[in-house]
Amino acid sequence: MSKVAVDGRGMQAIGRSTGRAWLAIVLAALTPFVTTGCSSSAPKSSGLDQATSAYWRGDFEQARTLAETAERQSTGVKREEAAYLAGLASARMGDLDAAEANLREAADSSDRDLASRASVSLGSVARAQGEDAKAAAAYRQAAVSPDRSIRSRATTLAGGGADLPSSGPSASPSSISSTSSTSSGTRFTIQAGAFGGESTARDRARELAPLARQAGLGAPQVRPIRAGDGRALWAVQIGEFPNRVAAGSARDRLGHPTWAIESVGGS
Repeated sequence: MSKVAVDGRGMQAIGRSTGRAWLAIVLAALTPFVTTGCSSSAPKSSGLDQATSAYWRGDFEQARTLAETAERQSTGVKREEAAYLAGLASARMGDLDAAEANLREAADSSDRDLASRASVSLGSVARAQGEDAKAAAAYRQAAVSPDRSIRSRATTLAGGGADLPSSGPSASPSSISSTSSTSSGTRFTIQAGAFGGESTARDRARELAPLARQAGLGAPQVRPIRAGDGRALWAVQIGEFPNRVAAGSARDRLGHPTWAIESVGGS
């Protein structure tokens, strides 16, 4: 029986290759979960919209190029949204160092919804790099998200599972049947961000008001919510809808597929 010797660098390369394969599986489940909703009817006027479309076509290199351009041309939350998408595209291309840099910027966003989504992806990139301590820290940061579904995903990934959706990579929250939610009285809203300060949230609501009105959704509302760790946050929410499908369609019209769909009211 022959033996094949593998030195330390070879083992590291094998481990990194395995990590990349694991990351691809996780991202296939994660990206529809966090960037759902780009459709042919969505506005394509901004670079970020075009980058999102390229991402969903599987053209990750073009998606990253467009997202990085949008990042350079933007400030505040818009810049961080572009960094987030650039990070996802870099991860899908296997450029983990670039992915980490972009996702880290998004994970520091004042928009807690965006920050938590970036933290989940950042944790998955760290795990693929073999940096388990960094991965655990990122998942812990995401586990206090104001979004219940993000908290659940972060907890699952922290335990080492990919938690793949049963319907495959194309699954999305907006594709879930809405019959049970309608019967329980639960309604849904588009959450455009969650902030630690009320004044910051109100500034964001005023900034988004023209876009919301143009889409026929009325003025954004600022409402108090609780993060997973009990912290008080202020959410910017747009519209109320009878089910996730309707909320997802409205989100498409707004051209912001990274925004969350949250339940409001009901039992």
